[in-house]
Order: sequence, then C-alpha cells, then structure tokens
Amino acid sequence: MALVVWTDDVDHACEELAAAGVDVLQPPHNVGNSNRAALLRDPDGNLVEIVAKVHDRSLRARNTSFATVSRVPVTKFDPFRQRMSWTFPRYSPQGSELRHHDKYPEDGHDRQSE
Repeated sequence: MALVVWTDDVDHACEELAAAGVDVLQPPHNVGNSNRAALLRDPDGNLVEIVAKVHDRSLRARNTSFATVSRVPVTKFDPFRQRMSWTFPRYSPQGSELRHHDKYPEDGHDRQSE
C-alpha cells in the first residue's frame, strides 16, 4: 500500500525530493489515464506515489473530433481543401515518424508488401 499525493508537476516534485535524500524507486513516467507518477520511499520506509495529470495534448483537448494528416505540401492541399469546403483541422507530420514511415512514401503511393 502507498500513500498517493497529487501535485501539479511530478518531475519537479521528484527532483526536489530526491535532492532532499528521499529514495526514488520509480522515476516519473506516464501511467495512463493522462497521469504521470513516481514512486518514492519516505524516511520512515513508507511508499509514496506522487501523481499529476499530464497536460492533455489530445484532439479532445483541442475540441477536435476529426483531423487529417497529409504529406502533401500545404500549398497543394489547401486549394483542394477549400474547394471541398472542408473545415476540419489539417496537421503536418513534419518532424514526426509518420513522415518517414514505409506506408507513406514520398511519391504518395502505397508500397506493396514483399
């Protein structure tokens, strides 16, 4: 059994407690349900879990239920988007793994499985 303490910033709290000599058993990590937690042992030997809500960067937090990700440059995609009267958001995969994923080659054609 562990005492659970909620905070605004698990990483900062864990860093301060570790600097004060508290044993960190599990460093801060995402645990699901939009929570981030760390497990510590206080000076009396009790388990203490510190938890915080992860800042929600999901589509729900952006009041969005549908979005597109397109590898096509904005200059080519936006005229088509306007012609189709699409109002949902479009996100660029620039800087993400999707940009280099085998299923989405640069030429825009799916590659066949070997």
